[in-house]
Amino acid sequence: MVLAVIGICRKPVYGDSICSSPGVRFVLWWFLRTTCSFLGVIPIAMSAQSEKSSSKSLESKSLLKLFNRVTRLLKAGGDQTAIYTSIVELVGVELRLDRCALLLVDDVERTSDSPELSVASEYCVDGLIPIIDKHYALKANSELFRFFQEAKPVPLQDVAPRSSGANHELNALGEDTCSKSLIVFPIVDGQKILGCLSMHYCIEAHTFSDDVLEFGEAASLELARFLIRERAQFQKEAEGRIFKQTSFPALVLDNSGRVRKFNDAFQAMLKSSRKDFVNQSILDVIPDGQRVLDAVRGLSEVRPFVTLGEVLVGRSEGASSHFDVCISSLCRQNDLADALLMFVPPGSKQGSMSAEAENSKRASEQLANSLSRQMSWERWVRQIICKLHATLDRDTILQTVVDGFGRALGASRCLIVRTDGPASPLVTHEYAEPDISPLGLGRTGQFPTVVVSYFRSKVAFIPDVAALERSHELSADEYEYFSDNGIKSMAGAPIVSHGISYGVIIILESAPSRHWTAHELDMLEVAASQTAVALSHSQQYLQLKDQLFNMNLLGNLTQQLTNTLELVSRSKIEAAEERRPTESAPPLSLRELEVLKLIASGLANREIAQRLFLTESTVELHASRIRKKLKLKSRTALVKFACDNGLA
Repeated sequence: MVLAVIGICRKPVYGDSICSSPGVRFVLWWFLRTTCSFLGVIPIAMSAQSEKSSSKSLESKSLLKLFNRVTRLLKAGGDQTAIYTSIVELVGVELRLDRCALLLVDDVERTSDSPELSVASEYCVDGLIPIIDKHYALKANSELFRFFQEAKPVPLQDVAPRSSGANHELNALGEDTCSKSLIVFPIVDGQKILGCLSMHYCIEAHTFSDDVLEFGEAASLELARFLIRERAQFQKEAEGRIFKQTSFPALVLDNSGRVRKFNDAFQAMLKSSRKDFVNQSILDVIPDGQRVLDAVRGLSEVRPFVTLGEVLVGRSEGASSHFDVCISSLCRQNDLADALLMFVPPGSKQGSMSAEAENSKRASEQLANSLSRQMSWERWVRQIICKLHATLDRDTILQTVVDGFGRALGASRCLIVRTDGPASPLVTHEYAEPDISPLGLGRTGQFPTVVVSYFRSKVAFIPDVAALERSHELSADEYEYFSDNGIKSMAGAPIVSHGISYGVIIILESAPSRHWTAHELDMLEVAASQTAVALSHSQQYLQLKDQLFNMNLLGNLTQQLTNTLELVSRSKIEAAEERRPTESAPPLSLRELEVLKLIASGLANREIAQRLFLTESTVELHASRIRKKLKLKSRTALVKFACDNGLA
């Protein structure tokens, strides 16, 4: 049993794992190794690996302690450069590596277009030449690029052996470091490459043990979480500084005209003793508030910006203070949205604005655009999700998804491709721009299966379809299909809920080499997950509907069977009465026969009355008439008569 669990927890370099978290898998593997050692059990796979592994590999317990030390360094925070330096030095010393380096992507948003890795921190033993600040390109859509996106540890010599004509983007890393053995652990955020952690043996070649591979995966995952957290915090602080420290007075109004946020310059402009304007109406804040509020309510998708001249913002000591107000919508939708207000002195428009003011204004515009895009996407997502969960019809759900997200992302086409049917892949629903002819539903033989399989298990994008043809991943006929329909790039996500796959959603773009941003991929992932949930609800509704129909059908069948049995029973009674000789048949009515049968079955008069819905005296009257007609004197004689004549 221990061997089976160990086999489950192991993860080869290019394989998948049942344990999704490398950190959890690493801790579980250390526990099992310790248990096996205590019991004197040595797994066969572990024994074979230990013969091949380097003599420098550490015990699992030491690796667990090293992993905990790395985690504590990342959680402690502080200067990023110092943290990176401490981690690579700690890993290099504890693992007895000749070199350990951390390579990071400078511009994360360009990861879909040949990202460039630079050496941010490095540890190396004495006698080796440092490679700090060197840069290495990573070609998009290459084999190595896909390994990085899948967060798989990559032994570079296995990806591209050093032979004539064999080369890849990071081959120069091995040459610059004079590495005899080299492995890199990608640091990724979903499909976004953030960097990698590299381990080198430069003096002698060694095989990296499975324990070291597990440790490297867990450490790279912790580094990815740290980088994501730090960059999100940096972006938040940067936006806050732009808003707070800009030299122009600024505030944000909600759609009802109330102040949501303001900076110090706005408070100084009003020269007011009031320190907090949040939730105050603009009508109560400045004298010309009604004019500003009307302009804010007049913003729309067609007119997202407006400038008001000579707006009265205050009066003090008999003098009036006027400013020009630049108003921009923070959401480019037709409905009401928040607005950013910038108060500019009237003379600034004639070019007397200082360089600092220009930079501040530009930064404010960038902030407004960023907030506008983000709020626009969030509003689109909320609206579409509400529509998804407002119906239980499968076709309505899928058509809502392709129409909504096709328009939200400004895509040329949006498809739902079914992958669970007998004729897969099948295009079931489609959105296309008005000036583009649709691909047509049900074209199973034309839409390439290799492209659908690319999106079955993850959210991904293909920035350039031509690159797939050049790398021979697409056949000539498949590439011709995309080329004839003007498809240049695409993105997709699986529609999966609780392990059940309903298909994939694919966005097709005719613009050359579209850059898919992180926000767009997040929207696509949310769309796919919510669509899967809505489809599961629809499926449960159909199952419940079928069950109710079957229950109703069963009830009808049961009623018909009961009626048939009653008819058969009555017909038997009537047939028995007809077969009995007329002269021997007692001259009794139907009601009297019923009473006689019940008397013969041993019921008392009260019970008979309840059965026939009669009074007890009526039953006694029927019994008396029966004795009189049959010329019998007692109730016992009635029972004997009924038994002799087959009435009991």
